[in-house]
Amino acid sequence: MALALVVVAALALRLWGITWSLPAGERLLTYHPDEGVNLVSGVLQEGRLRPHLDLGFYNYGTLYFYVWQAAAAVNSAYGLVSWPSPPAGPSTDSAGALILVGRLISVLSAALTVLLCGLIGRRLHGRRGSLVAAAAVAVAPLAVIHSRFATVDAFATLLTTAALWASVQASREARAGLWLAVAGGLAGLAGAARYNAVLALAAPLAAALCLQFPWRRRALIALGAAAACVAFFLLACPGVYLNWPRFSADLIFEMQKSRTGMGLLFAQTGNGWWYHFATSLRLAMGWPLLAACLAGWVLMARRGAREAAPVAAFGLVTYLLIGSAAVRFWRYVMPLLPVLALGASALAACCGDPGRRFRAAGLGRTLVAVGLAYAAWLSPAYTSLMVSADPRDQAAAAVRAAGPQATVAFATTPWYWSPPLAPEFGLPSSGASRRRAILASEAGARLRLPAEETEWDLSALNPSPTVVAVSDLESQDALRLRVESVMAFMSALKPRREQMFEGRADALGMSLRKEPTLPNDLLYIWPRVTLYWSR
Repeated sequence: MALALVVVAALALRLWGITWSLPAGERLLTYHPDEGVNLVSGVLQEGRLRPHLDLGFYNYGTLYFYVWQAAAAVNSAYGLVSWPSPPAGPSTDSAGALILVGRLISVLSAALTVLLCGLIGRRLHGRRGSLVAAAAVAVAPLAVIHSRFATVDAFATLLTTAALWASVQASREARAGLWLAVAGGLAGLAGAARYNAVLALAAPLAAALCLQFPWRRRALIALGAAAACVAFFLLACPGVYLNWPRFSADLIFEMQKSRTGMGLLFAQTGNGWWYHFATSLRLAMGWPLLAACLAGWVLMARRGAREAAPVAAFGLVTYLLIGSAAVRFWRYVMPLLPVLALGASALAACCGDPGRRFRAAGLGRTLVAVGLAYAAWLSPAYTSLMVSADPRDQAAAAVRAAGPQATVAFATTPWYWSPPLAPEFGLPSSGASRRRAILASEAGARLRLPAEETEWDLSALNPSPTVVAVSDLESQDALRLRVESVMAFMSALKPRREQMFEGRADALGMSLRKEPTLPNDLLYIWPRVTLYWSR
């Protein structure tokens, strides 16, 4: 019953704020750049909701999109979820309704992940450990924020956690081969949702090595798990054989991007493993909870907890992979949260051991309690940003109040980071095609964009515009790296009057200070938009 309450609380926390930035007014899509791309490329076919297998879009695996297509078709038939489609009324097939369906899949995936974490914690560390493991994932800020989006992340994390659960089950079961084949199949499904999630196969392979069987039997069990992984991946991601040229091209593109990076984004951010530890994981859980998780894993390592080996194997190979990549989005550590949560679970269970010294037990209990409490405050604080007026909407209202004759200049081609002054700002297309669409829009006459294929172009300021709009989503990394053209552009704005719009993250009467540099995909919900007005 207690575990069920934790799962319900996790579900309620994620449903709060789930309508963040859904299409309204001039906003064509949402402020999460992937949601529009996912909807247009993974769910719709020629702009219409029509279930289909060959997506022609394989930057991610296809399983999440198939589930989204099916859920959207059911919703269209029964009218369970609707959202306005201006100027028309609520519709089940509007962009907002379809994105909301995709978000609900993510929310349900996250709640099930919390349940599975509780079950794994119970298996390894008893009732106390079960509740702590579930609670850690339930309140971790990263898990709360990124399970509200129509993206593959929460869904893939559910499948990797399910593979961990099946692998842990094999450690005490007579039918270990069957459990590990199930784990291998779940790893294949995880890879069919997000390619690198196939690393969940490390869990059943590690579990097979730890079995008390002759080595030949263990090898056969491991081979069966790997075969199940391949079979289920091919079943759930048929693009491999339906459209090999497109599949291979998109997969190679993603691999090259991971190796070479994305321009200024993440450039000169140091060692990837340290970055994910000191930035991604710290912000994902908060230092106290992260410390409790790591302390618990040290404890398990000292005790030689063989049953936790599958979980540790997956966590290790995943961390090694994401740390070696040049692209370092915050959400990439999301599959690690269930792994880390089991460390807090171990620490809490150890504290209940009457054989432990009182001081050590008290420190452990305090660290776990403080960590959970702080994370439980952080998540509502971040959520407050998603339920209040967005800075981009506030900036757009301020610009419109200046009248139709106001000239608005931009440092880069407007996208999700910009005040939505025209629907074309939200087009999920390349910068060049989006720029052409913006200039051809009805609002194009009063918008001044940088010259084609340029950014931070001083010519956009000549003649002097009424206002210049700049977001830290577009400027943060350029200013961090002190790019010459950007510094010159910002210097040219100094004589102007600044009007800043930024959300305030607070809960229980306390506010969270915004750090000077945040992960790009945390800025989605916490941008700073500054309008520079002519005096």
